Amino acid sequence: MILPDNFKPKPTKFPELSKRIRDARKAKRITQSEMAVLIGVDWVTYSKIDSGHILPDDDTLKEINRVLFS
Repeated sequence: MILPDNFKPKPTKFPELSKRIRDARKAKRITQSEMAVLIGVDWVTYSKIDSGHILPDDDTLKEINRVLFS
């Protein structure tokens, strides 16, 4: 797929949170797919969390915390 010259990706809504989650996930050498399984969401949803496009709900955030920061 070739993108047009004027293409601009959507800016992230939650850049600080997503950066912290992504950096911690990478430090533990966990892929996005593995992380999705560990926290009980599908890969597409986790990818959106990891890139800062959506904010995880409270239960998902608790699971992310459990996996990455406990």
